[in-house]
Amino acid sequence: VTSIIVLYLLHGILCCHPDVYTNKRKLPQRKEPLNFGEYEPKVQEKRKKGSGKSLGAIHRNDPAFWSLLVRNDNPDIEFKDEERTGDDRLMNMRCRNALDILSSLVMDRWPDPVEVRSRRVGPWFSRQQPVRLRVFEAWDEEGNVLDGVHAKKSLHYEGRAVDITTSPPDPSKLGELARLAVNAGFDWVYYESPHHVHVSCKEDSEDELPELLCFPGQETLLSSEGTAIPMRSIKVGDMVQTISDSGITELSPVISFIHRKESGRRQFIGIETSDQSQLCISDNHMVTVCNGGHLSHIPARYITTGSKVISRNIKNNSNIDQQINNETSCYGEVVVTRISRCYGDGVYAPLTASGSLLVNGIATSCYASTSHWLGQIMSWPIKMHYYVFNGNMNDGNDSSNEGIQSYFSILLNVDRLIFGGFFQSI
Repeated sequence: VTSIIVLYLLHGILCCHPDVYTNKRKLPQRKEPLNFGEYEPKVQEKRKKGSGKSLGAIHRNDPAFWSLLVRNDNPDIEFKDEERTGDDRLMNMRCRNALDILSSLVMDRWPDPVEVRSRRVGPWFSRQQPVRLRVFEAWDEEGNVLDGVHAKKSLHYEGRAVDITTSPPDPSKLGELARLAVNAGFDWVYYESPHHVHVSCKEDSEDELPELLCFPGQETLLSSEGTAIPMRSIKVGDMVQTISDSGITELSPVISFIHRKESGRRQFIGIETSDQSQLCISDNHMVTVCNGGHLSHIPARYITTGSKVISRNIKNNSNIDQQINNETSCYGEVVVTRISRCYGDGVYAPLTASGSLLVNGIATSCYASTSHWLGQIMSWPIKMHYYVFNGNMNDGNDSSNEGIQSYFSILLNVDRLIFGGFFQSI
């Protein structure tokens, strides 16, 4: 009786709670290059209209090292990493978001490869190389002799400053690169040196919380009859094929949409596999991988070429039989052959009773920005509510409703306000 009362009260909350994460920064779109020695905005870096005051250096043994710094693994960005520690990939979320946007702007501005001369193979051996964004300084630990030395209270020590150039290096591009950095959303940009541009950011705010993208509308789920249905056409109550924790294909109902938005074109990560499967997915969504014969889930941004994911598109039955008899393999495992960018319209995150999906035949979790097991626990009230009220939730179930499902919106707000986003980083 108590459970039914709680579910009834939850039903009322779900119908009323507003959507979140709609407040996004508007970025400038000016085109004129910055001049050497020029900075924008026309204030000092640590002024309020710039990147703001220093908040204190972050050391490797500080709790802030784990809670405030994130790793940028964008394959389209070249990281110098001269210390061989991966520290040049560490920065706050605001800088990572701006850096990812800047990387795309750089490739759009200089799409054609350039000729690079090298003496490594014969005298003046030349080759063609695409223009990419290059990072050679990001977070540095203050007092560490292996890291770079910066001014006292430098934002580099807080993961809020990045030094950038292009790859291959071309000083003639730095003025335009600085302007692109302004357009990408960096809070302070300084054409500091003939060899690089210095950019920095304010401390993280709610705007920098990971956007719950998940899948574009063209990605498909398999119906009980094996028919491919685009995400945009999926409705609550549809029976779709999913994968169990033991790797068995099973049918499960779609009980809600964690996130649904029909408009807007966005960038996603493209994953291609050895069986020619293709998946378009957001970088924070969990993908099912094979690890030593066992299934686990990791964010899509950590998938690399050579990773083993689970596919139900395999046509070589003998290969599957061989995998079943191999304790170090998983049923239907395939190798990731390529990681790229892909684009799609809309945002869809269907939630099934099993908590898993087969998207374009590739196994994924239903959850993003948290671990799979925690997502299963936190979605339990939604699943119980679906069965108790026979699917009549009136929030997120109607295909005309958009935004983040209210129950998950509440959880995200509670996590952010009370726990500082801790559970989104598990």
